[in-house]
Amino acid sequence: MRLWRLAGIEAGSWSRAVALWLVLLAVTASGELGAETLRALLLNRAGSDALPPAFALEALVKLAAIPAYYALSRRYSNRTLMAVTIVTYMAVTFLVAVAPSALLERWLVPAYALEAVAQNLLVLHWGVYLVDFFTVRESTSSFAFIYSAQPLGALVAGGLLIWHPFGRLADLFYAAALLSTVGLVLAFRAGRRLSESPRVLVGTQGTETTSDGSERDAAWRYVVKAPVVRAMAVATGMMVLTRALLQVSGSHVLEAEFVTEGSMGEFLGRYKVWTNLLVFAVQAVGAARLMRRFSATRVNLSYSALTLVAFGALAVLPGTGTLVFAQLVHQELKAILKTPFSALIYGVMADYARAPARMAVFGVVIPVAGVLSGLLMMGLRHFGVPASDLAPAGLIAAVLFVLVTVWQNRAYQGALVDLLCEKLGFGEALGGRTSTLLRIPDARVFEIRKVRKRPDYLLVRTSWARRLFPDLLSPDVPVASMTDPVLLARLEELLLLLELYRPPGTPYLKPLMAGALQDGRIDLLDNALEVAASILPPGLVSQASELVEEGLRRKAVERMGS
Repeated sequence: MRLWRLAGIEAGSWSRAVALWLVLLAVTASGELGAETLRALLLNRAGSDALPPAFALEALVKLAAIPAYYALSRRYSNRTLMAVTIVTYMAVTFLVAVAPSALLERWLVPAYALEAVAQNLLVLHWGVYLVDFFTVRESTSSFAFIYSAQPLGALVAGGLLIWHPFGRLADLFYAAALLSTVGLVLAFRAGRRLSESPRVLVGTQGTETTSDGSERDAAWRYVVKAPVVRAMAVATGMMVLTRALLQVSGSHVLEAEFVTEGSMGEFLGRYKVWTNLLVFAVQAVGAARLMRRFSATRVNLSYSALTLVAFGALAVLPGTGTLVFAQLVHQELKAILKTPFSALIYGVMADYARAPARMAVFGVVIPVAGVLSGLLMMGLRHFGVPASDLAPAGLIAAVLFVLVTVWQNRAYQGALVDLLCEKLGFGEALGGRTSTLLRIPDARVFEIRKVRKRPDYLLVRTSWARRLFPDLLSPDVPVASMTDPVLLARLEELLLLLELYRPPGTPYLKPLMAGALQDGRIDLLDNALEVAASILPPGLVSQASELVEEGLRRKAVERMGS
């Protein structure tokens, strides 16, 4: 079996995915090693109560660093700026490594904040840089595979934390700087050898983007008004608060269980090795399949649900076992379940507004949420609530995080439809096209309208789908063996099925999907399939994909509506 089949991604995107996987492996190993080394030093010498002021200082530094990054992003290409962010982190880790011990001990909180900001800049630009290489549908599976480099990078960092030939823990910063250098070389080679994907750029008027002031104004208007950006901003803010509470709650248990910096560093190293070995195996082989089968939105929701479970475990039974689970949710599972979706959601925003949207989230929302999270925990401590009692507050935050994630998923679905609409050039004049794309009158249209009006619609729609479309959901013959008339009938049924499941606020999904099928362009088809994957039940997505791919292969979709 070929490796791309084992990983669950398309053959055409395999070389791009592997090259970018190697870059992410090196920079993740560097970042994890630097962050965990600083964390062990800070907890051992200052305690877990030093984390909230470190969070607040980190957020304040971001308020200056992120706008500076955005200014550079308008002057340099994505590939050049990728190198700049790697060099910045490399410089920070090297400066911390050469600092005298006495100086480092006095400035541990600022060093912690500076390292976190440098790493955040790298993560920020990685999301912009990565999107340029893949189409919408390619992104769903390719991103999941590429991000499998994160647990493997963390595993490398964990091995260095357990075994290092240095006299002091702080000397591991030299290794972090060296790993950043390797990442820089790999990024340079990837940037020279890889071609960008055939993603269609959507400008302010559906044309190629320009760099004049009118487009900048349009980009910021999009950032302010687009529902997907607002949902991303609120969900990110809640995630920052929830993860900060989770980290401090877990760090209190870590501080209580391990009394020396050496034992703490060894535990963190062993944890990194074993958990990330497991996570890497799962993500490299199964994450892409998970995304394709259950959809990015369902995987995204599962992460917020797991944070709720982690806080409950810490509140009821704090100990080493619940600490490991909380650590896993805080970091490793975020890389599998949440981070790929964060990159995907920027990919469905308008191309000309993607960088400003990412800057707004990373440059405003995350720093402000970080400051508020730090101040909240410092305030709770002032009123007699130490780090050991933060788990109940985290439960409340986690519930809110789940609710906001549901809203974010709906905004993502709407953005997918809007992107498809703009690519097709449908604009607002869709009313006359709805009744002409499907030539054969179908009584099931009226049944679907009745079902959608029922108060228990969400509970009964799957049973109605099986009742209305038995041949589509349980085909008697394989898709590849269907005759052309049968295949065309199944494609028309697929459009009606999507009408049954379509989200509120998207009344023109059926003609949009039919338009994408008739056009036959790969960027439109993979966009349409991603829409289907986000709304159909997991068991129906693979059937829909097979129908569309077979119809395209036979060019049967060109005859739809004729």
